[in-house]
Amino acid sequence: MAVLESWRWESDRRYYCAVLHHDLLDNLVMERFWGGLHNRLGGHTMTPVADEDAGRKLLHEIHKRRLAHHYSRVK
Repeated sequence: MAVLESWRWESDRRYYCAVLHHDLLDNLVMERFWGGLHNRLGGHTMTPVADEDAGRKLLHEIHKRRLAHHYSRVK
């Protein structure tokens, strides 16, 4: 798995991660993880991405949404 971009955001109680990478079949995907900082609740999803530019655009859209929900980027 070759990671192209990896970003993480946190609020006072929650975290959200987005990773742009190639999967085992060499498809480009955006993988997202979220959950609580102090509990075991959370989730995960993978979204196919057409190319690196589309993946980076999606990453910036996610960034805007996280900021709107009072998260701060930590990585």
